[in-house]
Amino acid sequence: MAFSINIDLEATNRCNAVCHFCPRDATPHQGHMSMATFDQTLYRAIEFQGTKRQDSSFDVQLSPSICGLGEPLINPNTPEFIRKIRAAGFDSCAMSSNGALLDEKRGNAILEAGVTTVNINISDLGEEYERIYNLPYEETRDNIVRFINNSGADCEVQIVLVNHRKDPEHTARMEEFWRSHGVSHFMKYDVINRGGALFVDHMQYEQFAERRAAERLMDESGRKWVCPVPYLSVFIGYDGLYYLCCSDWKKEAPMASVFEASILSISEQKLHHVTSREPVCRSCNHDPLNAVTDKVRAVNAGDAPQSELDAMVQTFTRESEIAFRAVASAVEMVPQLRPSHLEIKGQRLIPVIATCEHGSENVGHFNNWAPDESTRISKSRIYLMALPGNNKFFFIHVMKTGGTSFADIIAANFHASERYPDVSITTDGDIFRRIEAYLFVPDLVANVNALQGRLRMVRGHVPYSVRSLLHDNYIAMTLLRDPIDRTLSYLKHCRRYHAEHHELALEEIYEDPWFHATFIQNYQTKIFSMSAQEALAENRFADGSPRVPPRRELGDGQNLSAELKLLRDCSPGRLSLECFAASTGVINVDQKRLTVAKENLSSVEVVGITAYYDRFLKQLINRYGWEIKSIPRRHVGELEAISPEFRNRIACDNAFDIELYEYARTLST
Repeated sequence: MAFSINIDLEATNRCNAVCHFCPRDATPHQGHMSMATFDQTLYRAIEFQGTKRQDSSFDVQLSPSICGLGEPLINPNTPEFIRKIRAAGFDSCAMSSNGALLDEKRGNAILEAGVTTVNINISDLGEEYERIYNLPYEETRDNIVRFINNSGADCEVQIVLVNHRKDPEHTARMEEFWRSHGVSHFMKYDVINRGGALFVDHMQYEQFAERRAAERLMDESGRKWVCPVPYLSVFIGYDGLYYLCCSDWKKEAPMASVFEASILSISEQKLHHVTSREPVCRSCNHDPLNAVTDKVRAVNAGDAPQSELDAMVQTFTRESEIAFRAVASAVEMVPQLRPSHLEIKGQRLIPVIATCEHGSENVGHFNNWAPDESTRISKSRIYLMALPGNNKFFFIHVMKTGGTSFADIIAANFHASERYPDVSITTDGDIFRRIEAYLFVPDLVANVNALQGRLRMVRGHVPYSVRSLLHDNYIAMTLLRDPIDRTLSYLKHCRRYHAEHHELALEEIYEDPWFHATFIQNYQTKIFSMSAQEALAENRFADGSPRVPPRRELGDGQNLSAELKLLRDCSPGRLSLECFAASTGVINVDQKRLTVAKENLSSVEVVGITAYYDRFLKQLINRYGWEIKSIPRRHVGELEAISPEFRNRIACDNAFDIELYEYARTLST
């Protein structure tokens, strides 16, 4: 009998929503699926379909779905993922979304790519929606309504309704609302505990006396029950690892990488997890033993008839028999992956799987450096580590966030010929060349694109939007800093290097309209919200600011500012000259800019915050195999007493930066 299983591709496990019924803080690492990882994942899907063609008894249809644990539209490559899936011959491709990012541009992009079903999760309206999801309701509603109207016959829109209130009448009202907008397909379900990652008081199964009754029912059935979910869906994480299922929010049950194993070759590993019920199933509400425990409790409470319990037992017994037969069939078809680093019982210390550019693999181990025990992968975790030589990185160096000390680590991992701006700087004394290379966007873009295919690391004091101007596909990285600390650090920088500020108090420098409007007020939000056009503009300074001569008037050794004289021999990461940097543009930062900044920051693969610099470095080790043997000492400015009143003023003036920084903290885990 033919049946269909879902292949769930995690474009990202980051999300722009913060829902109280979603344990996002339980995910140990976050990121986007790269195009190389997606291509290998698609290869595995095509390979699976090929098994069907080779064996007529293997009548299983694979249905791709871009979902995972995050919001797929955060990953800018999602439309291309859909296009490639359809081009590979798959009749359908589904995608899930919360709708907040489904604007007209993105909606048209996924429709043109060939998406056939879009599942939109929205279970509330108005202020309640904003309270539950922490997203703007009216914008989200308008996005969804427009997409419904534009989707046509080739794309089905399905509204997902989570009964998180335990109120069927509310769910019915939500369904009626969306039916009035032309929706006819709905998916309704109660809150699920995500493999125990979300604490739900009525899902503490080990504590209930009814557990014993459920165990007796399983024994009487003559068959050990196994959860069918891992066999009805193949879950592939953003990092290219097969995970047990979509309920593994803690990423506790990885099995292998798409670069080393086929979909069928992990069948026995799945069976081991679901029969041992470790580490995910034991606390998951999808687990058959837990589900039957729930049903026994409902029957005892008079909330469900005995017939429902009997039917559930029969269903789990039958599905478990099918699962065992399916695994036996898979074992006959393909060799099972039994790597030495995956032991059958207990905890295991798993070597790191590192992929090379052409998909072959080797097994390596962590570098000797481990700042704490959590760095060692001794808790059933595998990290897909792609060596620096296989990826290209773009470091968005936000001024005064600690990125200068990061330069030594970059130098240790990449040859000078692979690093920009190093490769473009021929003379240490060429001060203007160094400044332009690092800060002046038109030059940086032209130089980097001229070196297309040669660079592995690009860095600069430039806005996030520069990423869209670069021809190569770069993994983005950045550090953000507490806005008060960043501002104080910049003020001290001004006093140290600007002649006009040498004798001034920090509070007096803060009043300077030139520097306040360009480098201080909501600076980090500005960096992540500027458009590409704004980044390419040259001079947009505050009214009344002193004139800075155009670059063509600045000759070698002439008209150098005090800053340039003092910093002539410093590395380019320490320089800032206002007439070269698009990031100095005076832009009115508002709520709309903040929304754009959050969206763009969500698209950055590696987000760190200065206060937890070691966590930022650990991401580079764990996910990309960087060599970091010790944590470099970050430069710390001189201690100086700062009044609470001045700190409070900085915080008030940088309210948008404060909110962006708090958002960055949620992305830096």
